[in-house]
Amino acid sequence: MASPSGISFKALGLIAAGVLALIFLTIIGVSIMLAPPAPPKGPDLFSENPDDFIDIEDTQSGGAMLVTIVDQNDPTRIASTLRADRFEPIGEGRRRLDQPESWIYLDDGRAIRVNADFATMLMPDPNQAPESGTLEGNILLRAYDSTPAPGTPASDEQQPTLTARFEEPVEFERRYLRLSSPGRFEIESAQVDFAGTDLTVILNDLRNRIEMIDVVHGDTLVIHTDAVNDQSPQESPASEQSASTKPKPATPDATETETDTPPTTKVAQDTPRTTTPESTQPATPPAAPDTQRYIVSLDRDVSASVPGSGTVNADTLELWAAFIDGQLPDDAIRRIAIAQNAPQEPQKTQTKNTPDNTPKNYTPPASTNPPAKQTPKPTAAAVTEGNDLVINWSGPMRVRPIDAEVPRQLQDDHLALRLSSDEGSGITMSAPDRGFTGQAKELTYFATRAVVKMIGEQTNEGIIKMQVDQGGTLFASALDVDLTTGVLNMPQRGSITTINEDPEQIAAVRWTNKAQIAFALDEQGAITQRLRHARFEGAAIAEQAGNSIGARVIDATLDPTLPPASALTTLALTEGVIASAEKQTLTGRDLTIDFVPDAIPGNPPHPVRITSIGSSMGRTPDAMLRANDLHAELFLDESGQTRLRTARAVGDVNYRDSSRTTAVASNLDADAVQEIIVLTGPDTSVTQAGSTIAGNHITLRAKRRSVEVQGAGTFDHDIALAQDPNANPGQLGHISTRWADSMRFDDTLGTIECIGSVRMISTPDALTRDTLNADRVTINLTPMPSSDPIAGGQNRQRELLSARASGRAEPGKDPQPASIESRSYAVDDPELAIGVLYLEGAQILADNQQQTLSVPGEGALLLLDREQDPDQPQSDRSLDGSGLTRFTWKSRMLLNRADGQGTFNGSVKVDHKSLTSNQIATLTTDTLVARFQAQQPEPGTGAEPSTDPTSISTGMALQSATATGDVRFLFNDAELLCDEAIYDAIADSLFAQSLGDTLVTYYDNTQPAPFSARTMRWDLSKEGRDRIEFNAPSPIRTTPGG
Repeated sequence: MASPSGISFKALGLIAAGVLALIFLTIIGVSIMLAPPAPPKGPDLFSENPDDFIDIEDTQSGGAMLVTIVDQNDPTRIASTLRADRFEPIGEGRRRLDQPESWIYLDDGRAIRVNADFATMLMPDPNQAPESGTLEGNILLRAYDSTPAPGTPASDEQQPTLTARFEEPVEFERRYLRLSSPGRFEIESAQVDFAGTDLTVILNDLRNRIEMIDVVHGDTLVIHTDAVNDQSPQESPASEQSASTKPKPATPDATETETDTPPTTKVAQDTPRTTTPESTQPATPPAAPDTQRYIVSLDRDVSASVPGSGTVNADTLELWAAFIDGQLPDDAIRRIAIAQNAPQEPQKTQTKNTPDNTPKNYTPPASTNPPAKQTPKPTAAAVTEGNDLVINWSGPMRVRPIDAEVPRQLQDDHLALRLSSDEGSGITMSAPDRGFTGQAKELTYFATRAVVKMIGEQTNEGIIKMQVDQGGTLFASALDVDLTTGVLNMPQRGSITTINEDPEQIAAVRWTNKAQIAFALDEQGAITQRLRHARFEGAAIAEQAGNSIGARVIDATLDPTLPPASALTTLALTEGVIASAEKQTLTGRDLTIDFVPDAIPGNPPHPVRITSIGSSMGRTPDAMLRANDLHAELFLDESGQTRLRTARAVGDVNYRDSSRTTAVASNLDADAVQEIIVLTGPDTSVTQAGSTIAGNHITLRAKRRSVEVQGAGTFDHDIALAQDPNANPGQLGHISTRWADSMRFDDTLGTIECIGSVRMISTPDALTRDTLNADRVTINLTPMPSSDPIAGGQNRQRELLSARASGRAEPGKDPQPASIESRSYAVDDPELAIGVLYLEGAQILADNQQQTLSVPGEGALLLLDREQDPDQPQSDRSLDGSGLTRFTWKSRMLLNRADGQGTFNGSVKVDHKSLTSNQIATLTTDTLVARFQAQQPEPGTGAEPSTDPTSISTGMALQSATATGDVRFLFNDAELLCDEAIYDAIADSLFAQSLGDTLVTYYDNTQPAPFSARTMRWDLSKEGRDRIEFNAPSPIRTTPGG
């Protein structure tokens, strides 16, 4: 925010300088007229015989008079003269002078001239200074900076530096060092003009100070700011003229009297001082500095204004001043430099009456070749006030010494000024031309430090308020400004609100503890109206257009070289929250936003970086992200919108959204342009709608709709079992996958790949558990559904196409095959497995479209069936279907679920053990073709037939099997060899036949010799045990098991 464009704070220093100037220039003449009586005489340069002097009473009355007084310490220097057109005693020791004129020549070269129409002096001893007197009629006091020569009056053409006029008689008393004038007086000088009524001055000669100055009715004080500003601290300090104490009186030595009558020989003396020859004068240490403190007050209806600039109104103006050895120190009033807003035309010499078209705040440019060793002055930075500062008041003005403890106003300053108001009202400030108004309860200016302090109170009139039309409004309880550093502090609660016709453009900031605003300094150290820093503490809130920032501390850094609208570079929040109109929020212990200027000058800057350290949280209406730290890089897209480029969340990352998607990680890195999110750290996981992926490094690619896990990880998915009557209330089915190296899911391509010690466990229903173990698993799904209504039609569900599970074989180590295991459990005993299927091989391939499951190469298949139909009688078959069957092969296995057929190639071996008879049958062959019949779920169970080719349900019942090649069948201590054998699981029989010239051979350990035939049928049931039919015709069925 720019500084309020009201009355300049620099005017406060000018007020202080002007008040002091009018006070002490006024009493220059007073101190001369109230010269102290002569002390005892020292060595006299003239005759000691009184008869050698003519008494002044013996001189002729009614004639003109001229008295010349010389300096006692320097008899060659004239200290003063007194001239009168007529000198006449009027009795009782009084003398009347007509047209008196007195010249006082100060030892610094200045001179004072006093004129009046008449003067009445009480002079009991004509050889002594008058005890009292009265000046009457056209009383005029004039001060000159110099005269043509010491003791020579200035010519009438020489302009005085100060002129004082009194409309009523001026009375003085030497004994009490008192001077008064009951009427109006006016003082004019190059610096100040002053007018008032009823003046009283009392001096204290013993303490060498002013004891009292009273002006009963104040009028006007005009400070000519051009003259005050022209005084440089290096060349002519303002304090030298504005803080001049009572001038050091000349010490007269002898007096010469001249009249129009013949000269006399009598000489009167004034105030001789005892002197000691320099050669005999002992050395004395320097005296301690004499410090005198005063307070000046102007009461009632005080108004200070600069025409065309601004006005401040108060009830009381008070001034505190500390003088050292009779004058203000050189640094009592610190010079203030205010920079210009824009280049101006070269400055012209200004007079008291500045033309209207002259820039009021112009300062000439700095010299390009400054003199050597010369301290550079603020040039383009210094403010030159072209208009006078006018102070009016209607009550008294008082000057009093301070004898008590040093007031706080002078503890760190030599000069301080305060504007205050009575109870219930406040001081007001206004600058109509600039649209500025302001108010406060009290305003204090510490001139030595150039610090302004404003105090408010919680009333409509007392609260600090500054308002600029079309700018903004500031409210504060207290305010102080350092005019040398440009730092504005508001130590209590306050607010700033901009003013704009568009409600969306209105911005506001408020705070409860304190605020600080720092204005930039230019190269010359002058204060500019550009901000460089702002800080608001205590429940600070900034709002605009539905967007808001709240924090315990708001800290803003600005670049003063940029236009104000583009100057913001950094915004730091402590325990802050950022909320947008779209209900998006960001919170954190330490929030920092970095800005860069817009490409178009004057446009607002745009954020490029957001950092949140500690307890960070970002929230939208649909999602929330928590982390210890958040970092975001932003950019401006082609449409001018601010977009996220990259983001990073560090420490305890937790994400969730309205679609039940959650993520937990130690770190999160996001590339918003490429739409990639990387989650890292122990216990990292992503969950969506009952599915969870966990690992130490998870990469999500939104454009490719893919998920990658580097390193070990897991995948878990819950399945609702509400339709399963065997499930407990609330129980879920579950799929769990583990891997050691990596996982990749590409939704666009429809592929899932897990690598490294992969283990998949599925519980599709309450009584089934499927397990897959492999080194690598690859699953292919249908491609991602198209959103094109023509190409894709209705969005279809994703379908499984194929899957591959591979084992691991490392040189020098035993191979680790892939395996699939499926178990089913009894309803009445959930821990009893009634069906088990186990399949292993170097690779296991599943084709869901062809409904095939294959193992290329060596493998094994194990089937366990304990299930018995409770409605069927106990089976008495030797090889009842309920049992344990193991298949092994060397070349290949192919299971076609569509036609219920399985093919095993290469050294096939089948072992079957009946769980009812405990009998074992073994079959070895080159090729085996088995036919199965899928057992359908019982009605009302809610179970559905599996479409997963990797899930060979234990409901697959063996119907028949055909073995070809080198067939060998072992059962019950008997052995059968043939070229082809057909096992009928329904009839529980084996038909064997030979091909070519070979015969079927049957060996029985109970028989002395084997049996051979072209064909054999072996009845394996209990009823037909050991019954073999030779040369029986081959069975032919139209359906398996028929």
